[in-house]
Amino acid sequence: MEPGVVTELSAVAGVLTIGTAINLLELKRISLPNMLPSLVFTVALVSWFR
Repeated sequence: MEPGVVTELSAVAGVLTIGTAINLLELKRISLPNMLPSLVFTVALVSWFR
């Protein structure tokens, strides 16, 4: 995998981790399964624009 793809996947995973923490702390309900396709789109978009 290219370094750019790994960097962007790490960023998306960080956002999903923050969403998980918000759900666990019961601050707000965030539907994380709806955000899982973002991992696939990240790889596709980085490959497209590089």
